[in-house]
Amino acid sequence: VFQGITTEELGLLTQVHFDLTKSIVHIPAGADSVERTLKLQGEQILLLKDYVENVRPLLLALTGKKSNMFFVTSGKANHLRGCTGKFLKRIAKVQPRISSFYQIRASVLGRWLLEEDILEVKVMGGFKYVSSVERYILPSNMLREAIETNHLFAYP
Repeated sequence: VFQGITTEELGLLTQVHFDLTKSIVHIPAGADSVERTLKLQGEQILLLKDYVENVRPLLLALTGKKSNMFFVTSGKANHLRGCTGKFLKRIAKVQPRISSFYQIRASVLGRWLLEEDILEVKVMGGFKYVSSVERYILPSNMLREAIETNHLFAYP
């Protein structure tokens, strides 16, 4: 969530993309994105460590799957499409303002643009072109204040 990755990129992640000791994740290039390395937040490290040590091995054992993908599902499929849909419904129950993963990504990118240079956001967001980032630039101070007040996820 804090890295603003797409659901496509999420499905490309394997265990080698994570370095929990260095608190980073390497996002491989997708069809419409370039590779990049991003920092993980403290709370993510603990959750990911628990997933790697407990949840993932249990899912693999229960399903009989052999997968190098980082995220595995409890169902028969090896892709995350059904899983991400169910996950979004759970998020919407807790945070009704969220209606899509694109909205979460847009919120993260908008927040980054308040704090970082557009070229840095281009790299962090995995964009090939600066023009792709420009659609996330906030048009007025009033809108910036609204995002700071109503941002979907709190930043430290």
